[in-house]
Amino acid sequence: MLNIRRSLRSLASRPVFPVVAVATLALGLGVNAAIFSLTREVLLRPLPYRDADRLVRVFEVSRALGVASAPIAPVNYIAWRDLVDAFEQTAVFRALLRAPASSERACP
Repeated sequence: MLNIRRSLRSLASRPVFPVVAVATLALGLGVNAAIFSLTREVLLRPLPYRDADRLVRVFEVSRALGVASAPIAPVNYIAWRDLVDAFEQTAVFRALLRAPASSERACP
């Protein structure tokens, strides 16, 4: 009991250490909870589609452009849709990446 009183008096005489220790623990726990929540939402939560494990992404390879994931020409998509019977349904999407608006123009 005497050791506990002495420890509490020592901590009360120098309050910086307990405050820093509690703040460090709170920051560590908060960051850990945020990273876990983000990981769960982005990586671990199943996709909101029926039979999501059956979704596939098909793309063209362009040797001329030197890219492995070239945009699919609409004519090619229509041909794939009509000729390939391996897929139950097909769809096309286009991802647009836009930079935030700013007053400065991007340099080429």
